[in-house]
Amino acid sequence: MQGSVKTLKRDTLNVYDVIFQGVAGSAPAGAAVATLTGSAAFALGSLPLSAVVAFVIVFINAVIINRISRHVAGAGGYYAYSREGLGNFAGIYTGWMYILYQVMSLAFIGLSIAIFLPALLSSVFGITIPSYSWVILLIIVLAFGYFVSFSGVKNSVRYAMVMASLEVAVVSAISIIIIISKPTINTFSVFTPVYASHGFTGVMLGVLTYIQFQEGTHLQSYELQGHQVLRLFR
Repeated sequence: MQGSVKTLKRDTLNVYDVIFQGVAGSAPAGAAVATLTGSAAFALGSLPLSAVVAFVIVFINAVIINRISRHVAGAGGYYAYSREGLGNFAGIYTGWMYILYQVMSLAFIGLSIAIFLPALLSSVFGITIPSYSWVILLIIVLAFGYFVSFSGVKNSVRYAMVMASLEVAVVSAISIIIIISKPTINTFSVFTPVYASHGFTGVMLGVLTYIQFQEGTHLQSYELQGHQVLRLFR
């Protein structure tokens, strides 16, 4: 019908779906492999301090977005915020930049799996696969992501819930193993810049490396669907 507004059907998602969508968007396992290793290159043994500082920064950003969302709510997320505060041009620019970011993120994830998986099989398990296998893996990853996305928002979020739970469980288990295996080094000194490269400078470089991935992805995931869920409780 002309003039009708398309929106998410009532009861399609609930609060827990949106929360897990945000958790999946932050990619706990991906952060441990990519961002934490990059952060550790600067923070070294003071990585826990960098992680704490990064958490505080991301938390403050989440509080700011929460306050803004009380006045500006819509599926546009950051696009809607920029449009309302800075005008249509800024909103359009922000929206297109986020689309470009998501496309590049998808390409990065696909290439990461396609390249890292053969290297993992070879270095850890001693299994050598053909050199062209990364192309096949890339096609499989992208095709699977396409299938899950277009199967519907409910199926997509349910899959995100399962994978996010597994990622959190794996990262938690590995963290516990690391802590238990070396109890003598579990001191509060890791929360000081004493071990970082160039002291506090290394800590802050570790913070920047960490939050550049974590800052926007999962918070934007909340915004894109959160307003649809919250309106059900009004």
